[in-house]
Amino acid sequence: MTEVGLINLSIAIIDQAATDYRKVLRTGDFERVSKHEIERFFRSEYYKVLTNVDGEWLLRKIKEEVLNDKR
Repeated sequence: MTEVGLINLSIAIIDQAATDYRKVLRTGDFERVSKHEIERFFRSEYYKVLTNVDGEWLLRKIKEEVLNDKR
């Protein structure tokens, strides 16, 4: 896989995790994946391999986004 392909794959993985986290926060639907599993991903070493964006920061931003959408 090319470097661009790896970057795109990393983005897709993180984007899907963020989408799942938004859904869980909005709906409370823990059927498919738990909130804690997603949070653990954003704090994991694997996440740090995929990006240099701070996982805690991203979790806070997603929570703020969902909270603002509810208002």
